[in-house]
Amino acid sequence: MVLIERSKIIEIWNRKLEQQDYSWENTHIIIKAIPVFIGLTKQGAPSIAFVQNTNAQVIQKMHLGKLHLQSLYADDIKRNLLVLECIDIENLSLFAAMCISTLLELEVITGVFNLEETVIQECEVWEKVFRKEIETEELGLLGELYIYDLLRSLSINESVWNYPIKSTKDFQFSKHGDLEVKTTSRRRGYLVSIHGLQQLLPHENKNLYLIFVRLEQVAKNGDISINKLYEKNREFLSPQQKMALGSIDQDISSHTYNVLETRIFTVDDLFPRIVPSSLINIPGNDRIGSVQYSIELSDYPSQDLMEFLKK
Repeated sequence: MVLIERSKIIEIWNRKLEQQDYSWENTHIIIKAIPVFIGLTKQGAPSIAFVQNTNAQVIQKMHLGKLHLQSLYADDIKRNLLVLECIDIENLSLFAAMCISTLLELEVITGVFNLEETVIQECEVWEKVFRKEIETEELGLLGELYIYDLLRSLSINESVWNYPIKSTKDFQFSKHGDLEVKTTSRRRGYLVSIHGLQQLLPHENKNLYLIFVRLEQVAKNGDISINKLYEKNREFLSPQQKMALGSIDQDISSHTYNVLETRIFTVDDLFPRIVPSSLINIPGNDRIGSVQYSIELSDYPSQDLMEFLKK
């Protein structure tokens, strides 16, 4: 029987995310003579890692929706690992369930045993659940990178871009405020998607602003792309940001866009949102693991982003 609970795995990930501790923790679980570790990759993604022996199959990075699987050498552990990571922090509970399922599958195998094939098979089973929305993720990252470039060009040097750390807020705008960026390619409306209960919950004693970015994809020669903004800001990016941006598929990072509109909304007590306190009176609210919803802000008070920043 696997001697670790789903809640314990989530607790380890949350603790390491809070501490920005990019390492793996020994679970002291050994299955088929294979030690198991739980932690974060250097890109800040929740992961489970299995020690590989010297004759193990080396897995080049496989992308299965929001799941990534690869073999690598861990300097802190001094061992070769088979690492399974989930790049979406909002799916921690679901990914923890997959980790438990994978451990159970490994445990019950009899006869000939192959770690790599077994984990790949589990990934293929779960891939549809973790299907990656490429356009949404591409646009979201491009919008954040555009705002990073804009803040730097205006010499707003106090701001910090949290990427690739899986934070509930995209930017630490200042010691008094945070920014959350939402990006769309829709021509009309101000519909934004919210992921989780914490995304629109301000940190204590800090203001929270939601930035809306509208982009238009063009075949070529667009004003911005992930590649263009990366090259423009390379010397100002952290090593982790360079590593994460540099690993994006070139077909995606070369897509070019024009910026059609940028607006900013103040997230205050009147702002339409769902936060943890919203669930207090819902029976069985402890069973609600994740909340995803959309907000239409077409007629909600906002301000032109450039006017706001220049103040």
